[in-house]
Amino acid sequence: MRYVQAFLRLSIAMIGPTLAVYCQPRVSLPAVDQPLNGSMSGKVVDESGIPVQGAQIQFQHFQPVQGRGQQITSKNDGSFTIPQLPAGDYASCVTVPKSDFVDDCVWNLTFLPRIQPAVAATAAGGKATPAKLITDVPHGSAKITVSSESATLAQQLSVRKGARIVIQFLDPNKQLDKQTHLIVGALSPNGVMIPAEPSTGSVLAFEVVIPFDTPVNVYIGSVDVLVTGPSGTVNLQKGYLLPFKIAKTDKTPITTTFTVLGRKGK
Repeated sequence: MRYVQAFLRLSIAMIGPTLAVYCQPRVSLPAVDQPLNGSMSGKVVDESGIPVQGAQIQFQHFQPVQGRGQQITSKNDGSFTIPQLPAGDYASCVTVPKSDFVDDCVWNLTFLPRIQPAVAATAAGGKATPAKLITDVPHGSAKITVSSESATLAQQLSVRKGARIVIQFLDPNKQLDKQTHLIVGALSPNGVMIPAEPSTGSVLAFEVVIPFDTPVNVYIGSVDVLVTGPSGTVNLQKGYLLPFKIAKTDKTPITTTFTVLGRKGK
């Protein structure tokens, strides 16, 4: 239930317009005067080497200045260019919105900045250290170094296809409204809850893309909706987990359907 409680504090998926907010820690960092005469360019491709348009590339500067980031979107041919970068080491991740590509910016937990707590001095002679922001290089991604010279560093970034999971709710008696609270998200192996996105259409549905060949639980919860699903009547107040492990040979999307029986207290 700790995942459920944490997720309830972070995100509520509602019928109607939905705002997804992703928060990173804010840390006061010393001002560093660095020349912005480096640059980076490259191309985003899929696993077959085909260029990917509309990919959002995020670069996080972690040496010597931690926490400074930039984002750029790839063009029709998958290319991108980021000018005026400070020299140093960067980590990257790629998101392709509204697609079947895995969002490594959320599935790859090691990319996310974290705060290293301050350490107080000890009587044994241990030195005090202030809190600071740490950003790791993602697994499977090489460190990218930008030179202080005004040369462009070419990079090829790859995105991987994933399995699209669709959770839909049939509402034959029209019992759902804008006050209905439904929470749908994927619980990744590293413990991160990733909210599913509401899809457009006549049927209320939520979609999330998960990595192939990876055990993932999809969480569904509600404080007031009563439903029946593949295993019979489901108590969404306690949270309901659907296990998935989709092979690359399987066809997606994979749809699981629930039928609304009623609303608590109505």
